[in-house]
Amino acid sequence: GSRPVVSERKQRRQNDGRVKAPLPGKVLRINVAAGDHVEAGQPVVTLSAMKMELVCEATITGTIEAINCQIDQIVAADDVLVVIRSSAEE
Repeated sequence: GSRPVVSERKQRRQNDGRVKAPLPGKVLRINVAAGDHVEAGQPVVTLSAMKMELVCEATITGTIEAINCQIDQIVAADDVLVVIRSSAEE
């Protein structure tokens, strides 16, 4: 059967290094600090939204340039939570 390719398409669209909130929610955990090296797919922020935990993953491999959220902060859908500078740019 056919498998959904939404996540792949979403990943491709977001490979600019910005990790965005998929839904409005509250920041539960921040798993990285500015200057940390991350691999694409590595969990960077965990949100609580609609009684679910949503793990926001690094969109690209690189270095954490900015963290634009803090624990317990309420964020809106599409808010940029973390900015990653690509390893290719360094």
